[in-house]
Amino acid sequence: MNNTLYNDSVSVQTRGIFTAQVFGWMTLGITLTALVAFVVGYLGLQSQQILALVSVLSFPAIIIQLILVLALSFLLRKLSGTVAAVLFLAYSLFTGITVGVIAISYNVGSIFMAFGISAVMFFILAAYGLITKRDLSKWRAVAMFALIGIILVSVVNFILLLLNSPLFNALSAIINYAIVIVFSILIATDSNQLKNLANEAEASGQGYTKFAISGALMLYLDFINLFLSVLRITGSRRN
Repeated sequence: MNNTLYNDSVSVQTRGIFTAQVFGWMTLGITLTALVAFVVGYLGLQSQQILALVSVLSFPAIIIQLILVLALSFLLRKLSGTVAAVLFLAYSLFTGITVGVIAISYNVGSIFMAFGISAVMFFILAAYGLITKRDLSKWRAVAMFALIGIILVSVVNFILLLLNSPLFNALSAIINYAIVIVFSILIATDSNQLKNLANEAEASGQGYTKFAISGALMLYLDFINLFLSVLRITGSRRN
């Protein structure tokens, strides 16, 4: 059985340029999210009224996030590079609000430790995905099926929370560890798919921007979900 990627028509130099654009956009998105999260956390600690307002706004922000990520995922091929960039940055901004609301419950040291652990994991897994000659797409399919299962279990766990069930905390811990495993796999597989995305961008003749943003969005979502789960597992909450 051939485990190499099915398309290898783009030169190493071209693929390198494309990959640099992907990680550049991803870094920009994470930086924007971190800045917004810091502002949200700082204002929340200064004023309980502002914290309450931000907490209320976090739900509309989640809805806007879903709309933006759906637009980026399903309409990307029809969007111009400029529109895709604006939507990606807007998504990163609204994600910063929700991350800030979650992170404010934890000590600053715990946040930095979780970020460091997540960054090291991301670097190692992404490097493997980029370097390996194997096609990891079948593992991505497995991870996506597992993610659907996690979502369904999370719905059940939310019901347990409403019922004030003692099983809620135990199931939450299991879910967080499962998320770490699933998104670790997705980091490697999504990085692996950048090779094929570079081929598609080259064949389209439409430039690299919107295809680079597509790759950046995948890896951005992987990192954010990994970070939040690591934070929940290792983080110390404020007293």
